[in-house]
Amino acid sequence: MHKALFLTTWPLSLGQGSGTALFVQSIRRAVEGMGTQVELVNPPLDMQDYARFTLERLWYNVQFGRDPRLEQVDWVLGLDYDGFAIPRRSGQRFIGTARAVFADLVETEPEPFRTLLQTQAFFEGHNLRSAERVITPSQYARRKVIEYYQVPEGRVHAVPNGIDLAEWDALWQSLAEPEAARRPTVLAVSKLYPRKKIGVLVKAVPIVRSRFPDVEVRIVGGGFEWHALRQLSREIGAESNITWLGDINDRRQVVAEFKRCHVFVHPSIQDAFANVCLEAMASSRPLVVSEAASMPELVRPAGSGSLVPPEDPEALAQAICDLLANEEKRNRLGRAGRRFAEGMSWENTASRFLQLIG
Repeated sequence: MHKALFLTTWPLSLGQGSGTALFVQSIRRAVEGMGTQVELVNPPLDMQDYARFTLERLWYNVQFGRDPRLEQVDWVLGLDYDGFAIPRRSGQRFIGTARAVFADLVETEPEPFRTLLQTQAFFEGHNLRSAERVITPSQYARRKVIEYYQVPEGRVHAVPNGIDLAEWDALWQSLAEPEAARRPTVLAVSKLYPRKKIGVLVKAVPIVRSRFPDVEVRIVGGGFEWHALRQLSREIGAESNITWLGDINDRRQVVAEFKRCHVFVHPSIQDAFANVCLEAMASSRPLVVSEAASMPELVRPAGSGSLVPPEDPEALAQAICDLLANEEKRNRLGRAGRRFAEGMSWENTASRFLQLIG
């Protein structure tokens, strides 16, 4: 049996770790299901203070380069910059996977986070340039890895994330059907980072409310902008139409939010792979997303929603209203998204991973 070691210093709770946590847990199960034994290394670091968290991640990596477990595996998977201090050994493959592309985040965040991201990008570039293979979750992320880190094109491969539809559908079936007469409901699931542009959605709410006075916008996720976004919603009079749910670790509760909504919205301008868009498709819900980053790679071929100009509240509001007003269109786009999601399994992702590793 082949043995692998997965190294990530990113938190693996779904509430804190978001899409990366989902990727690690899902790809591990799928790879193990295909006959590879996986040693998962994930130190319990506290991310409440982002600066300290970043330094602890870097220091853990420095120390881990001497860990004896490395001598017992056939290949190593390092996420983002994790693994930069691991000696590259003859006969042991080191595979890098870029889940974020830190260099691509730098211009989207204010200080002090910008400097911290630049630091992480430096180590990520070193890590990926010295990897035998680099695997990204989208063509968008692949292009950014090549552009920012000068990794040779032939070593960088795009393998999209998957979704566990059996698990998703089981949770869906365990939930009661939402009331047909419920308020028009819009859902966003996102960490509250500047690049996710939830503020654009907040600014769109009064415009949507002018046509749908009782609209409810439900926002799942916490993050750096929690207080600023709450303040913005109060200043523009949108607070009564927004429900702030914070981080949710219970997978069943997340599925319940998708089942409850009429339209799913993702106004982000930077995502290496938007897992939440795939979850909306699995839920047969139509999407409104920014025409940016990896979102067009999912939504356009699926035919599952509308793409709008980034950072444009009026365009976002218009697309939301168009879907809220047209049940037939919502159902048609929802069915198209579901068909697309049915071809996106974690088993397919794991199979492609192992093919690339050889």
